[in-house]
Amino acid sequence: LLQLVSLARTAWERRHYVQVEHIESWTGTHYQAREERELTPEAPRNLPNVIGTPLSGGPQLGFGLGLGVVSLAAFFPQVISASESSIRYHHLDHAGQFLYGTALGVLLGSAPSISRRLGDRPGLGVTAVVVVPIVMMLLMVPRIYEPLERHPLEHGLYHAGMAALGLLTGLGASRLGVVAGRLSAFLSIGMALMFAAAMKGG
Repeated sequence: LLQLVSLARTAWERRHYVQVEHIESWTGTHYQAREERELTPEAPRNLPNVIGTPLSGGPQLGFGLGLGVVSLAAFFPQVISASESSIRYHHLDHAGQFLYGTALGVLLGSAPSISRRLGDRPGLGVTAVVVVPIVMMLLMVPRIYEPLERHPLEHGLYHAGMAALGLLTGLGASRLGVVAGRLSAFLSIGMALMFAAAMKGG
């Protein structure tokens, strides 16, 4: 234990002090004296974004924007009205709204300025792409959303909530890098679409 204390003290002294050689002006003799080391703050390094984002560059961001514009049709009154003729189509319309939110989330999360603000949060990203789609599918159970259809405002908020859940999923996927982000976003959308197509009521 005493040896460890001695080593720690020596390391601390070497970090904070330095031996400087001096020359006596009268006699010309050389001697060393311990002086306090000047600690200069380390310059911040601009580390490159190794993980990356699911979409990068103009063409890929344009593709994400185009997908968002196309999936925006799920909110058109004509599409919503037509989807109510079948429970399965109605569920697919909800999945389309989730698709719109996911595309928007990936697009926003991949934008350089927004991506820098969000930072590297892979833990939150994994949580979002796993938990949020499950919540979305639970909300598609007819026993939950059918009572809301009697009230136009609540029904509209329900559709907006589907897009909001997709937005959270897309933002989470954007924190997982290029490959994992694209794959998780694709699987989240595919899972919602397959669940919607399989639902028949209840």
